[in-house]
Amino acid sequence: MGLRNITIKKGMKNVVFLNFSTFEKKGGIETVNKSVCFILSNLSKSGKIKFKSYSLFDKKVDCRYSNVNMYFAFSGSKYKFIIYSILGSFNSNYLILSHINLMPIALIIKLINPSIKILLYAHGIEIWKKLPYIFLKKIYRIIAVSDFTKRKICFYNKFDPSRIIVIHNTLEPFFDFKILQNNYDENYKIITLARASFEEQYKGYDLIIEVLNELSKKIHNIKYELAGPIDFKEKLRIEALIEKYGVGNRVNLRGLIPSKDLTNFYANADLFVMPSTNEGFGIVFIESLACGTRIITSNIDGSREIVKNNIIGYSIDLNDKIFLIEAILDDYKQKKSKTKPSKSDIKMEYLQNFSFSIFENKFMNFLNSINL
Repeated sequence: MGLRNITIKKGMKNVVFLNFSTFEKKGGIETVNKSVCFILSNLSKSGKIKFKSYSLFDKKVDCRYSNVNMYFAFSGSKYKFIIYSILGSFNSNYLILSHINLMPIALIIKLINPSIKILLYAHGIEIWKKLPYIFLKKIYRIIAVSDFTKRKICFYNKFDPSRIIVIHNTLEPFFDFKILQNNYDENYKIITLARASFEEQYKGYDLIIEVLNELSKKIHNIKYELAGPIDFKEKLRIEALIEKYGVGNRVNLRGLIPSKDLTNFYANADLFVMPSTNEGFGIVFIESLACGTRIITSNIDGSREIVKNNIIGYSIDLNDKIFLIEAILDDYKQKKSKTKPSKSDIKMEYLQNFSFSIFENKFMNFLNSINL
């Protein structure tokens, strides 16, 4: 995917990539990990770097992304993960961390190998806080998934912004795109895909349930599907909300969507809405675009950087539910009048702004900029 035409400066370097999970779990961070692993593995296969990756929770490697002899999975064994990560980094030049919570291990590695350069991936809410001074002192560069996350890091910490590079997320290189058709089904379907946690409750699906009755006055066939893993307490809370607003005939709690059904879930919807205000970026938004389905995001977090034009969707103020209602009604009216952008046009916006090849080029330019 373009690697044969890219050169890395100053000879071969040793690179170690530490992560909690790349293949065992599902989520935005895991999606980024797959892309990073794929690029570094291919560079290693072509003789441009030496690469190893160590994963705490993975049980096996997907060989499409990395050779077995480059990827070490420890099935949750913390002791083995820590020991092998330290030993594997002894003679390495660069240490890439997929998460800030891996910094304690990185500090041990830095103590043993002072010349190693620590590169940290910064995603979202996990990094929007005051960080220990020792962390900031030892980090060489930060890769932020959005300008919003970069600003948050600089707001909470005295960290040189020139040492933070922004690379917007992409989908994994083997994402299964759906063959798209314009969707003029009988129902007008809104969807959300999110982890529904009683402890977190920041994904905004409450707001959609709350406005469904108001929307149904003008969209008589409106339906809402909330998908993703949901814990027991949160399921009870959401069911109570559905009963409170009397929208049981309009809401479907889908639960976890199998990977093989994911593109169908996105492609068969009219609109993807996740009115969260705490997204570092939001992989689910670009998954929806890749399947030809418009999105609604907040206009105050990292997800607003996805909505580059009105083909993609709407970036709105979520402090007042009227803006959410107006955006949904506008999309519905465009569907009815057949002036809404086609699913193929929406998918093209993904390809032109967030495709894997764009991510790969930006990531490779970053590696070149630090002489890796």
